[in-house]
Amino acid sequence: MPVTRFEQCSRVLFGAVLHLYPAPYRDEYGREMTLVLVDRLRGEQNIAARVLVLVGTIAAVFADAPRQHAVVLAQDLRLAVRLIRRETWFAMVAIGTVAVGIGLTTAVFSVGKSLLVDSLPYREAERAAMVWVSNPRQNIDRDFTSYPRLVDWRERSQLIESFAGYAFRQAVITGTGDPEQLRVVRATPEFFHVVYTEPLVGRLFAAPEEEAAVVILSYGLWQRKFGGQGSAVGQTLRLDSIPYTIIGVLPPTFQFPERDLDAWVPLQPSARERSMRSVFWLRSVARLKPGVSLVQAQQEMNAIAARLAAEHAEDRRLGVALVGLRDEIAGPFRPALAVLTAAVVGVLLIACVNVAGMLTARGAARRREVAIRTALGASRRRVVRQLLTEALVLFVLGGVAGVGLGSVLLRLLVRVAPPTLSWLRDVSLDGPMLAVALGMAAVTGVLFGVLPSWKAAGADVVEVVASGVKGAGRGGMSQRFRRVLVVSQITVATIVVSAASLLITSLVHAQRVDLGFDPGHVLTARVELPRTKYPEPAARQQFFDRLLDRVRALPGVTSAAAGSSVLLSRLPNSSSFTIEGRSESIQQPLTFDIITPDFFQVLQVRGLRGRVFSDRDRSDGLLVAIINETTAKMHWPNEDPLGKRFKFGDPDDDGPWLTVVGVVADTRRAGVDYPVFTESYQPHTQDPRSMTVVLRTAGEPTAIAPALRAVVRELDHDQPLARVTPLEELIDNQTAARRFNTWLLGAFGAAAIALTAIGLYSLLAYVVALRRHEMAVRLAIGGTPNHVLGLLVLHVAWVVGIGISLGLAGALTAAQSMRGLLFGIEPWDPVSQTATIALLGLVAIAAAWIPARRAMRVDPATVLRSE
Repeated sequence: MPVTRFEQCSRVLFGAVLHLYPAPYRDEYGREMTLVLVDRLRGEQNIAARVLVLVGTIAAVFADAPRQHAVVLAQDLRLAVRLIRRETWFAMVAIGTVAVGIGLTTAVFSVGKSLLVDSLPYREAERAAMVWVSNPRQNIDRDFTSYPRLVDWRERSQLIESFAGYAFRQAVITGTGDPEQLRVVRATPEFFHVVYTEPLVGRLFAAPEEEAAVVILSYGLWQRKFGGQGSAVGQTLRLDSIPYTIIGVLPPTFQFPERDLDAWVPLQPSARERSMRSVFWLRSVARLKPGVSLVQAQQEMNAIAARLAAEHAEDRRLGVALVGLRDEIAGPFRPALAVLTAAVVGVLLIACVNVAGMLTARGAARRREVAIRTALGASRRRVVRQLLTEALVLFVLGGVAGVGLGSVLLRLLVRVAPPTLSWLRDVSLDGPMLAVALGMAAVTGVLFGVLPSWKAAGADVVEVVASGVKGAGRGGMSQRFRRVLVVSQITVATIVVSAASLLITSLVHAQRVDLGFDPGHVLTARVELPRTKYPEPAARQQFFDRLLDRVRALPGVTSAAAGSSVLLSRLPNSSSFTIEGRSESIQQPLTFDIITPDFFQVLQVRGLRGRVFSDRDRSDGLLVAIINETTAKMHWPNEDPLGKRFKFGDPDDDGPWLTVVGVVADTRRAGVDYPVFTESYQPHTQDPRSMTVVLRTAGEPTAIAPALRAVVRELDHDQPLARVTPLEELIDNQTAARRFNTWLLGAFGAAAIALTAIGLYSLLAYVVALRRHEMAVRLAIGGTPNHVLGLLVLHVAWVVGIGISLGLAGALTAAQSMRGLLFGIEPWDPVSQTATIALLGLVAIAAAWIPARRAMRVDPATVLRSE
């Protein structure tokens, strides 16, 4: 019967649709199914009926194809599980290797997701931005602002919906149990409109409440002091003896501008704060209008800053920097996170390459099995599918184990993180991250399983059967492929270990820096005296004098003093200043601290010239100051600063002149990551204020804490102590983030080394097993075990040498991006790179030791007789 055009087209279309079936099923049943379709088409008389038959048959294929794939997949999975059970040791090593890579990656990616991807707990947070003053005249890129400048920004900006100002203060809460020192935010009424959140209970600030005595509680303080009762709203809370009415409670997710804050009150700026344009004390945050980009708002603020500079002398050479809220939070951590992410991806690649090498060796050992299956009719595609399924099962099981390991590592990470990284407490392994982890396992399984499966399925039947077992795994291509895999492992490991070595060297340099004082055996405790209770300077001075007299008498205390600050922040209390006889003020900020006479003695700061303070230095006499060495060298380079006078502010300001009576050695109170500040000190008798008590003890500093609290309670029952901490712990906190990043990257480097050692060991063991016949022949014709060892050493040197060389080239390139994380060294630091090479060399020797011993112990007679 002649074939019609419709039948021809139907055959072509149906043949294409049959490709939806698995290849074995299609090969076996495809021709028969096509013939049945043609018979059914010929049995119909009109074209419409034929079309219905064709459509129905194609629909049946679409419905049946997934079931047939599931049948084949089930067969592959059963065989894969059977082989895994048969080769338990191989499966455990492969799954464990993948689990390490996926677990580390999951933990670090979860941190990155929390910091960079997860939405902030504020409505339309993408419209919120910090507003900083860029202050090039004092070399500060993100400085505070002043209240008059904030008012000008509000009045002149057309693209920013609202501005809010805020500042921090310490306040003592009384009347609700034991007195407690709170961390309080003073904020303008617009604050909660800019960083918008819904109150958990009550309400937020209203527009007219900038001067009102109202307070909003944090969730923690609400639970701690009021047991989480809604009736707390409307009650009175006494802060520094002043009654405040509680109007609301914030949800636990609200953590702005910092974590672990206790309360928010109206700003209530003083008359001086409202008028002083040159005093930088106020932080600012803004909300952009809908549809306005940060770039557009920045351009407008640049223009406003230029106009203000033309109108006000205090604004000359000042700019404005808008920083998105997410960038403000994540910015300091981006460099370290980028390095850690790159390192953990490197570890994952090493793990995957390791398993790929293991699969290649396993495939070489199964060449005879694959050849027999091919001889029995299995196509190469079918064999590849089976082997790839086995690889995927290993990777997916490794991914599941890796998710569990990642969850454990994440909890451990949160537990050991320093206080400066407290935001890590919000990190968790959620559903999307779980899907990403398992997806990574599946994708890496496909990527790193395809080539080994394809190579293993290419066994030549005639060659394998003719060569027998002896030649079953002797393909040169397989050896070269495994060498390439191990070289790539060593390359990536070199980059990761080099980065870790650089951070370790930096940490060592940082810890060796002379701080200029001795923090050992020193206890610090903050005492904030409420101005409402101690309004007069004489009362504040008397309190600290009595406190120090009693503390010095405590057993175990060798000396005691107090200062307005012991360590310095990124933006310490400082100001421009004027030196007598000079026409212009010095814009580089000079810090100022109020201290008692024994401050330098307690911290063991060396005096260089002049004298320290004494009880004779009072506010009604000669006003004196002590400066540090950097200030003396910078501002009196060729003269003796003793007896010279300066004052804070501009030449025409009416501030008091201070006479320099002493010079002390430089200190790094801001931490080793910051340069030495120009510093000045004034006696507490001239300007008594709240201070930090510092005690040098003969034994453990924390043992004195209960006695210190008792002394303060005796002097003032309502006065609490805050931040009672050994000075060494505060110093450790300054470098805690650097130390944490170093140990974390070091752990990744250790994982990379361990996985690389496994890969190198498996390669050498494979080479020894593969070349046993050759080694036996060499030994039989007069070769020595040392000669055999030399062949293996040459192989190791070639593989490791190429890997380290490529890795060092990559490491030097990658190190340039780490420059901001390094301290005291350059990215090409020779000590770090030498340590990297030496460490990887030792690892290579350790990995080669067992295979080398096996090679040297080959018995020619036994090997040749067996083959």
